Amino acid sequence: MVLLINARLVSLGPIGDIINEALGGKYMDFDGSWYQDIGTTIMLTMIIQVFSVPITVAVIAGIKKLLRFIDRGCTQDMKKTRKKK
Repeated sequence: MVLLINARLVSLGPIGDIINEALGGKYMDFDGSWYQDIGTTIMLTMIIQVFSVPITVAVIAGIKKLLRFIDRGCTQDMKKTRKKK
């Protein structure tokens, strides 16, 4: 989406002009300024997505272990659990 919004579609003729008016793209090619503005944003998004899923899974697993530990009365005894009332 970021790529489409920032693209200046000259080769599409009148349709490209309409799209350029609506989206306001300013880059006609992948040059140095494109990499500084758009490429950096795309790479940062990819890096965040690479690390966010494993971190989320680890946090959820840790919370489950913590709740299980609390349910056992804060002991390491695997057979002990809270009695139901």
